[in-house]
Order: sequence, then C-alpha cells, then structure tokens
Amino acid sequence: MQSFYDNNWDYRLFYNDIPGATLDDAKTMMWGLVPHLISENGAVFTDVHDGNWACGERGFSAPQVDTTAESEHRVTFVMYPISPMLRVLGYSYSNDYSTGYIRILVDDEIGYGMVHYPDVPESGKEPFSVTYYINESNVDTLTTMELQYDLMLETNGVKKQVTTGYKGAKVARWVDRTKAIDTIYLDISQPLVQGDYTSGAFTVDGSAPYTIEDRRGYWEHEDIWDLTGNGSVPAILGDQYYRFIRVYLKDGYEGYKFDKNNPPKVKIRGLNRECDSISVSVASDERSLGVSLASHPSELIQSAWGTVAGLRAGSLVGGVNIRPKDSHFDFEIKEIQRIKNGVVYSTSPDEMIDPDYTYRIKLVGTGKQGMTFHNGPEQYDITFGYYVNTNVKLRMYSDLNIAENYLEVPYDASAQAYVIDLVPEPDVIHYDYLSLGVPLPWAGERPIYNNNLVAGLPGGVSVVNYTWYASATGERIQADMTFIAGRRYHVNVILQCEEGYYIADDEELDAYVNGAKAYISAQDGDRTTLTVGYSVPVASGVHGQAVSFRDGSDVTVSLFADGSAEPKYTVSVPGGTKDSSGQYTTTYDIPEVAPGTYTMRVSKKNHVTREYTVTVSGDVKTQDVKIHLMGDINGDGRISIGDVNKANLHAKGKKILLGYELACADINGDGRVTISDINKLNLHNKGKSLLW
Repeated sequence: MQSFYDNNWDYRLFYNDIPGATLDDAKTMMWGLVPHLISENGAVFTDVHDGNWACGERGFSAPQVDTTAESEHRVTFVMYPISPMLRVLGYSYSNDYSTGYIRILVDDEIGYGMVHYPDVPESGKEPFSVTYYINESNVDTLTTMELQYDLMLETNGVKKQVTTGYKGAKVARWVDRTKAIDTIYLDISQPLVQGDYTSGAFTVDGSAPYTIEDRRGYWEHEDIWDLTGNGSVPAILGDQYYRFIRVYLKDGYEGYKFDKNNPPKVKIRGLNRECDSISVSVASDERSLGVSLASHPSELIQSAWGTVAGLRAGSLVGGVNIRPKDSHFDFEIKEIQRIKNGVVYSTSPDEMIDPDYTYRIKLVGTGKQGMTFHNGPEQYDITFGYYVNTNVKLRMYSDLNIAENYLEVPYDASAQAYVIDLVPEPDVIHYDYLSLGVPLPWAGERPIYNNNLVAGLPGGVSVVNYTWYASATGERIQADMTFIAGRRYHVNVILQCEEGYYIADDEELDAYVNGAKAYISAQDGDRTTLTVGYSVPVASGVHGQAVSFRDGSDVTVSLFADGSAEPKYTVSVPGGTKDSSGQYTTTYDIPEVAPGTYTMRVSKKNHVTREYTVTVSGDVKTQDVKIHLMGDINGDGRISIGDVNKANLHAKGKKILLGYELACADINGDGRVTISDINKLNLHNKGKSLLW
C-alpha cells in the first residue's frame, strides 16, 4: 500500500510530523482533496476525470455544450477539503519558491493549446476556485481543459509539497441551439407576365425575423431588355429574366440564423409560374444570404371561352356557373342582376330565375397552370402581335359547342368585370336536331372507345358509351379486334339527358353521326340510343395530326394525283387546341383514298404551304404534318433574330437553306432569299412592319 502512494504523496509527512497519522489517513486525504468542476450558464462537459498522476482517473459522462443561455459561459474549478484532517492542518497552493502551482491548460483536438496561470491565494484554508470563460470562438473544435496543481500542506509553520494532482474535462463541440430558418417567404407586387414593361417590387411580411434588399428593383433580361419601365421591349415569352435579392436577419433576432450547411428554401408569393431556378447562398456569419432568381414570363391567355350553365327558368340564381373550355383558367361570377324594361334589379343566390327577365352576369377570370389571365378591355399590341388583355367568349349550356355559338363578352371598366346579358333557357328543353361525331372505323385498325372523343353534344346531354358491331352477325367489336375493309358495321351511341333536357322521339328527331343519317334504336326514360351504319372502304384513308401556329383558323389538307393541277381529295379542319409553346394541333381525316402516290399540300392563312409525298396502299396511311408561319424558319411560332441570322447567312452563301426552310425565308416568293427578304424579316422582328 505504501508503494501505491510513493510517487504522489509524501507519506512520511504523516508519520514524522503528524502523530497518529496512518496510511488510511493518507488515503482519505488523497481522495478528500478533489477539485470539482462546476459549469455555469448551461455549459456542461463530457469525459470529466480527476485524481493524481498515478492513481488513475475517475471518469464521468455529461451532455454536450448547450449554448442557448448566453454567448459566453463560465467554467469554474473549485478546490475544497473533504478530509477532516486537512481542515485541521490547513493547506495552500504555494510554496517557498513560487506564488502558486495552479495552471489551466486549454488544448484543442488539432494540438493547439494555451496555458493560463491564474492568481492564487497564499493560503488554502478556505475553498479556492479558478474560473475560465468559454465562448463560441474557442470551442469550434473539441477542447480539453485541465487544472494542474501542487498541493502544499502546512504543519508547524512549514509548507511541504504533498502531491501533484489535476482535474480535467473534454469540452464537447459547440452545440448550436440557434433556430435555423428553413423557409424564406418573399412577396412580389406583380407577376412576371408576357407583355409587361415594368417589374413588381419584392417585400416581406413585417412579422418575419428578416428583411430584404432588392438590389436592382427590376427584372434583368438575358440580353439588354431589362424591365425597368422605361424600355421599348416588353417581357418576351420564352426569354429569361433574372433578379437578385439580399436577405438579412433583423437586429434583436440573435436566436435565429440561416444554416450554411442546409440553406433555407425560398417561396415566392405573387408569381403566376414557378421560377426556372432559385439559388441560395448563405454568408459565413449565417446572418444574411443572397437569392438569385431566373424565370421566364408567364404566358398571357389570349382567349378564354366558357359555357354558362344553370341559367334556366325555375332554377336558383346560386346555381349559375361558368365552365371553362380548357384547364388553363377559371371564371368567377362577381354579380348577377336581372333586368326588365330597362330597370336593373339585384338578385340573391336563393332567388328563382324568372324567364321574363334578362340576366346580367359580371365575371372575371384567373389563370392556372402557369398562365396569366389579364382582366381588361380588348387591346392588341400591333408591334408584338398579341392581345394585352384576355378576350372572353361565352355560350349558353343548350347551345352546340361550335365557334359561332360563342358570344363576345366586353369588359366594363366601371364594373371591373366582363359583362354579358343573357336570356334564361326554358325550364324544359327538347332537342329535335343532333349532329354527332365519333371516331371512324379504319381498315386494319382497332376501335377507339373514348367518350371524350364524341363531338357535337348539346348542353344537358352526355354519352354513356358507344359500341361498334358487325352488321352481318351482330358481333360486338371488342377493343382488341380490328375492322376489315369492305365490311359493314354500325355504331350504337347511348345518350343520357339531365333533368329538364329531352331528346325528341324518332319521328321528330333529325339526327346524324359522322354526317350519316342516324335513327333511334332504343329510348327508355332519360336514355336514347342512336344507331348508324358505316361501310369500311376497301380503299385506304389518310389521316394524321396537323401542327400550325398563331390562331385556330382552318388548316386545309389536299391530295393531288401525279400530274394533276386540281386536288383529288380535300379536307379543311379547325386549327385545333393551343399548347403552352404556342402551337396549335388538330387532326384531319380523308376516309376514302384510292391507292396511289399523291402530293399532299397543307396550307393555312399566314403560313407557308408545305408539300409531302404520300403513298396509299391497302393499309391506312398516317401522315403527320407541320407548317410554319411566313418568315419563321426554325418553326418556333415567331420571327426572331435567329431567323434573321439564318436568312442572312444564306444570302451571304455561308450556310445554305434548303427545302421548306428556304420557302419560309423567301418572303416575296421569288424563289430565292435576298437582302429584301432579310429586311422584311428584320422589320417584323423589330415590330416596325409586320408580315402577319
């Protein structure tokens, strides 16, 4: 036991100078004088150890450092006697040669350390403490703190060194309890929309813990046409624009930060379409960040068509609604009034619709799916070739869904709405004329069963289903079966009427399906079945998709036999539906075409006629086509500087245009591309002299 203390305690002190001292007393004193580590302000430590140089360590566990309370933390080593004998004898931390043997060593995990020598009292008769201050800057890495001391006991007026000891602790890495902001919300006063000359201002909610700086205050164009409000070129559909925003934490919000390792998301309220990209860069102090935005303008809806439903005698005013024709917008009714003899009356939702009154509907629209609905009077930008505000057309529910039944709805600036006066439909509607269209049977092809493809349905009438049958056998043509050329088939179209809508009986009804006379084969309650026969031609047909631009006007497809100046087959179809890129797509069918090779010519107003060679044999021929606007060489639906450059390179002989591209660049139709054609393209591009 004596050897256990030889290197640490001068046990002879206890035998020679303290009568009655035993090894047990020495052991009690050794364990009795233990420096204690006390943390303040919420800072605690891990791997606490204490003891003397040879007695090993007594280890303790503690949580990580918590920095929520203060930015600076006091860590105190307190030494006080536990042993009664030490309290009797007295103790100190100094000897004849030094004022003290206490030091604090602070060492980090990469080996960088600093030694601190605090002032110590000459006598240790009272508990003694040493305090060290820790802040965020000096515990970015794992830190070891150690108190080293030489214990002097005083007996008979003489101080003698008894032991060397230490108290140590590993300070855990700084655990930042500051709240990280995970989402930044920015508000913009106006969206970025095709045709805008100005830019919206960015703001943030006043209750947010951050504020912003909008460096430029406007959208910067990828080239030179910034939207400052003073430029001559508005926001161009398809071009990209940029914005930079700086975000700062407000003073007094020291409990918040922007996490550099996990930057916050940015949500922008007020744009009609998502930005193409949002880049966030957090500053090193994590109290500010930069937001870089890139976006294309939202497309401005040119025309919005809809159907007025529920405006029927005997129905409630609250049931009136307007159904949009496509999914890019919605209508909202602001007010419905009734008019009689020039006097305008208000209405309530639970009021019955009176057929003796005219009803005035005030409505506005909103864009969807990244598109913008501009409510306002009709304005056309001649320079850039589009409407500044959205045009509205409506039809009554009982009208056929054809273009001529849609009525223009003017915008009333005083009402801040589109306004239309309509006469209610009668409470009961009888249809004595129907003209429907269903997908035609083609030799060698399977039937197409899709109720959404049935055209010509009047309001209040829907399709339950339609089915093709082999007329000779009555066999139902399943979806996996094919039509055979030369055979006769018939189709049953089952229609269902809503309450108040009726289809006349067979004696009164004049009905057609695909242009062929149809008859009622069954009628039961609200359901009516129309039947019409059709022979699949032995000669093959030609059909396909036709893509064009600018508007929905007719596309004409003609087939010319070899050597003939007159078309043998011709069909004209509406331009179809417009997609987000601005192109219109429709389908055409020429059902009976004799075998042979034909020149197909596809034409449309303001477009360059295009020719295809089509060979028809025993099978159905599918030929998809696309035509360009005059001057639109690359076929993107507009004349841009890229088209001008293509024409210029051709005229200089550097990059030759061939075929249809050459025809699109040949504005004056002389069979070549000259400086005259280039000038016309350039003037159109600049909006000074439009080709269409």
